Amino acid sequence: MIQNPRNIKIGDFDYNLPEERIAKFPLSRRDESKLLVYQKGEISTKIFHNIVDYIAQNELVVFNNTKVIQARLNFKK
Repeated sequence: MIQNPRNIKIGDFDYNLPEERIAKFPLSRRDESKLLVYQKGEISTKIFHNIVDYIAQNELVVFNNTKVIQARLNFKK
């Protein structure tokens, strides 16, 4: 069920993410990166190059090629 965006609380998306779990640099072989898989209520970690094992023939795949940049915004009141 889709929730009304006006009722979404940002705190509902807070979670603990240890520093050592954050990738600082890409792997030299990008397809060896981890793939988080959710199937039948279970979450498991797989390898990205096996992604075709988890996508059915009629499913849509959407790629996001955005990047995170280091930036700082300075404001004056």
